[in-house]
Amino acid sequence: MLEVGFGLGISAGFIQQHEIKEHHIIEANAQVFAQVVKFAESAEHKVVPVFGFWEEVIHSFLEETFDGILYDTSPVTEDEQQMDRFSFFKQAYRLLKKGGVFTQYSGEVEFTPLYREL
Repeated sequence: MLEVGFGLGISAGFIQQHEIKEHHIIEANAQVFAQVVKFAESAEHKVVPVFGFWEEVIHSFLEETFDGILYDTSPVTEDEQQMDRFSFFKQAYRLLKKGGVFTQYSGEVEFTPLYREL
């Protein structure tokens, strides 16, 4: 399992409730990364903390490594929100095993419906 962005650790806690072999967590914020390290010490399943921006560390993982990927980062600008997520899709495709599951959180503030009620 690969988790990109630890945040408050809520998702990581839920991930740990499942039968997983390893749980890799990429986190770029130093203070939050300290929490990842603490989380790893008490986690039921093996946690591999990875410090850095995903763009800098993602190439250290081999193709088809993960059964699941959770992508939940916090971009600084709206442009980053769009570009960051879409550029990660190519990496997710490379890293997922066949039949693997990719999940992302997208916290868009505005929502434009595809249809309009009359």
